[in-house]
Amino acid sequence: MLRAASKFTSDKNILKQIYYSRVRCKLEQSAAVWSSSLTQENINDLERVQKSAVRIIIGKQYESYTETLKELDMKRLSERRDLICLKFAKTSLRLENFKKLFPVQKNIHDMKTRQHEKYHVIRSYGKRYAVSAIPSMQHLLNKEHKKQNKALKSLLSPTNYACRSYC
Repeated sequence: MLRAASKFTSDKNILKQIYYSRVRCKLEQSAAVWSSSLTQENINDLERVQKSAVRIIIGKQYESYTETLKELDMKRLSERRDLICLKFAKTSLRLENFKKLFPVQKNIHDMKTRQHEKYHVIRSYGKRYAVSAIPSMQHLLNKEHKKQNKALKSLLSPTNYACRSYC
């Protein structure tokens, strides 16, 4: 469909919109459920679809996949799947029925440790559950929490001279 549309128009925005509405929505359908259990071969196959679509959209000016993604202001499908999963997990935290899927880590002491994780990651004894959706989203939430704490610490640190003039 995208190839046929490219014969009628060379407008990148229109072709990109066709790709978003017809192709990418199928590639990301229910991604929050299945994305954590993808093999590297599956990831490469999905990325190959976007790579060929990008090549059709950009036309003869295509040089490299990474540069073309920057030019079109697009993200890799793997990055988008991580964002979809993180968004789903954050939304689930707000819903009472799903909140229990992401239990908050209970501290047995008041000491602050460097490796503190906010959400308890359920341990698994089998690989199948380890790569399933819930543990992977628990890991994503912990990674996001660490990133936010690191950004907050950098803002509040005394070596941050930009903040020092305003604080």
